[in-house]
Amino acid sequence: MNKLLIADDDEIICRGLSKCIDWEKYGLDIVGAVYDGEVALQYVERYKPDIVIVDINMPFVDGIEFSYIMKERYPEIKIIILTAHKEFEYAKHAIALQVFSYITKPFSNQEVIETVVNASKEIEKEKQRRKDITANISAIREKYLEDLIVNGVIDDERIEMCNIASKDSHFQTAILYFESLSSYQRPFQELAIDSVINARELNDKIKSRLEKYTNLKMFSIINRVVILKEYKSKDEHAGFEDHLQNLIFSLKNEVDLLIFCGIGRIYHGIYEIHFSYNEAIKALEESYNFGNKSIVLYEESQQNSAEYQVKLQIYKNKICGAIQGGNYESMEVELLNMFEKVKKSRMRNIPFFKVMMVELILSSYKAAEEEVYAQLIGEVGLLVRRLMQANNLLDIERIVSDCFKKLSDCLESRNQSENRQVVKLAMNYMKKDFDNPDLMLKDVAEKVHISANYLSSLFKRFEDNSFINCLNNIRLGQAKKLLVNREVKMYEVAFRSGFNSSQYFSSCFKKSTGMTPSEYRQKYLK
Repeated sequence: MNKLLIADDDEIICRGLSKCIDWEKYGLDIVGAVYDGEVALQYVERYKPDIVIVDINMPFVDGIEFSYIMKERYPEIKIIILTAHKEFEYAKHAIALQVFSYITKPFSNQEVIETVVNASKEIEKEKQRRKDITANISAIREKYLEDLIVNGVIDDERIEMCNIASKDSHFQTAILYFESLSSYQRPFQELAIDSVINARELNDKIKSRLEKYTNLKMFSIINRVVILKEYKSKDEHAGFEDHLQNLIFSLKNEVDLLIFCGIGRIYHGIYEIHFSYNEAIKALEESYNFGNKSIVLYEESQQNSAEYQVKLQIYKNKICGAIQGGNYESMEVELLNMFEKVKKSRMRNIPFFKVMMVELILSSYKAAEEEVYAQLIGEVGLLVRRLMQANNLLDIERIVSDCFKKLSDCLESRNQSENRQVVKLAMNYMKKDFDNPDLMLKDVAEKVHISANYLSSLFKRFEDNSFINCLNNIRLGQAKKLLVNREVKMYEVAFRSGFNSSQYFSSCFKKSTGMTPSEYRQKYLK
């Protein structure tokens, strides 16, 4: 039961609120009804109420000052301010103090009940949140550890929660990555669910096996388990790699998973943990270049990175440049050239080439527009699994070519849709401004943010007509409406339709309808 204190210098209001409402019915216990702010403070100190209804205008200590003191001493107490309409501007100070709510006088009992009940509900929610935090302290510790390692969020609370012995220790990060060996053909959504389940199970197994080793902390991110090792000095690092190797060996005998591990270098001080983490990621990304080797150190990965980066950058620049320029034929040509060069080089490092293709495809997706990227990125997991199953360059070429064909189709479809939209916007603008005789192609092109030449080509492509013919058709449509109106003079029709000369108007009109404007009027007025 939450406790309620009422403080108002108006004795009638104070007694009415405390006596005329059955607060027990709403799960509330009245601990006092007082008439000035000073006594209210004493009641708070003595009874520790959960909710306080306080009048803004009281002797000794007014409602604003009372609220300020409460927020300093007991920020969890919900304060409800009572105020007259003429005091509302003054009551805005209470809003700045983040009081729970305020009620203006005169008020009904029901209004007070609803406000207090809402405050009581909020208190219960906060109590439940505190219970959840206490019950899930392990999850919070892992989240803090993730913030510390991945996001570089460092504060005393996180350091204490993660049981870091000292900010001045030496730290090293390892990342265990695992994938199912038998599920690459299943839908991506099922694989994502499996990854979460596998991560939880594997995390539990890893914890149970590493409990005997001191100064180890860990957390999981889907199908990765991140392990942090803390050393008092740099010389203590011997044995960490062996522990992980034994761990992987034991896990492979129990679970149907492909497991790799990347390890970053040792860094001094808590502010450099993320350097080791980033290096572990890079080592993990290079693990496919090392055949059956389960653990790759960052130093080892850098030995292969130079050649890898140079080759990938050349291919990436050409293909991504073609995508950004909208030249999809050039993209396909560069892709074919790349595979021809790879075949001639007699490349035997198939795992290396698989990783290179994944990097190339991801870069190509990013070079496309956001909508295309969002459409294709969900299939990356399935693509990686297909590539991992490929045994030769021909299989890899087929998978990658299929991927780029899909990318090309998406880009072409997106391009068609956008161009149609541009023409539609241009036509809408022309319909609004057709009566401007000086309206030109460049004016409309500026409105839709493309060049005049490109807009002209879009009109021919999607409207099967030139810009000027499209504009004249809009103007002639308006002219026909004016011609059937007897009140509009013949000489007015041309200029009100946007033509700058009556002769040109008559010529265009007859060419379009086979009649002069006068003949058209006579025919349709009959």
